[in-house]
Amino acid sequence: MISMELAAKIWRCHQEIETAKKLHAEALDMIAKAEPPHWKDAFGRHQGLQLGIPCGDNAHRIFDVSPSAAIAVLVDHIAAKEKDLMELNNQAHEDSRV
Repeated sequence: MISMELAAKIWRCHQEIETAKKLHAEALDMIAKAEPPHWKDAFGRHQGLQLGIPCGDNAHRIFDVSPSAAIAVLVDHIAAKEKDLMELNNQAHEDSRV
């Protein structure tokens, strides 16, 4: 039987892949529609792309990340999570045989 912990890891991988693919599609669409790309927040203000590491009081963020860098990060993230998912699926198959 597959453990609850393994099932949760599989679900998180699926969720990350789905979210990253949606962001990737949105980013490609926004890049295609704007020259140069201009993203706006909910209030209509210009917002550049951001990359951040949320670490409590010591969170770090960079602003105005280039669209090509953002696309590269998303593609890499999707590939990494798909690899993780394959490994978890293999583990689930092994666990279900026991």
